[in-house]
Amino acid sequence: PNVRGWQPFTFESDTDLASPVLGDRSWDLYISSPLCTAIVETLVTNVVGTGLWLAAGDGALRDAWDDVTASCGLDGEPLREILELAFRTAILRGDAFLEVSFAPLTVSVIDPRSTVSVGAEAPFGIKRDSRGRATHYLFKAQDDLEIVERPAFTREHGGVIHFHMPFIDARQERGCPLLAPGLIHLHALSKFTLSEINSAVLTSRVAMAWTRNANMRAGLEED
Repeated sequence: PNVRGWQPFTFESDTDLASPVLGDRSWDLYISSPLCTAIVETLVTNVVGTGLWLAAGDGALRDAWDDVTASCGLDGEPLREILELAFRTAILRGDAFLEVSFAPLTVSVIDPRSTVSVGAEAPFGIKRDSRGRATHYLFKAQDDLEIVERPAFTREHGGVIHFHMPFIDARQERGCPLLAPGLIHLHALSKFTLSEINSAVLTSRVAMAWTRNANMRAGLEED
């Protein structure tokens, strides 16, 4: 990312915080900066637990639950890997959408960049009722030519769960990338760290020798 173009603007909360630019720059730093990679991986791998589990039930029921949740994710991936993907996406993009369906139990992650804003009716891809609760989510289809409307999650029918980072403004509809507040400093620090590493590598390749012995000096000059 080019730091020269990072001037602040005066827009509404979601225009600032849910901007795809913040997510793109977070992804760029995650891929190109070992420091940011370490930050994200520490957050993801330090989550304690084994995923979803039953609070009650006999051994046979628990075994059946483990068998189902081991292969209920997208393309046969275990559920815990799907949840890890959702968590990683939320860290770097600000939020993620989980679509849950029953019979059979299936969980998939929807890219937050596929949401579609429809004016005041569904700002930033979220429809809400009179009490402010999310009722439906709007996404682009795979061909980007059609808008798909998905209902919010219910215990009876499943649906979409909006998984987001903590809000930092009362009027937010979408989450904010976790790295966003420190992007400029992380970018500068990463450039400084990489420049120091490159400098050390170049320095290690340079060898110099001083001598007053004429014959030895002549040999070094030939080498």
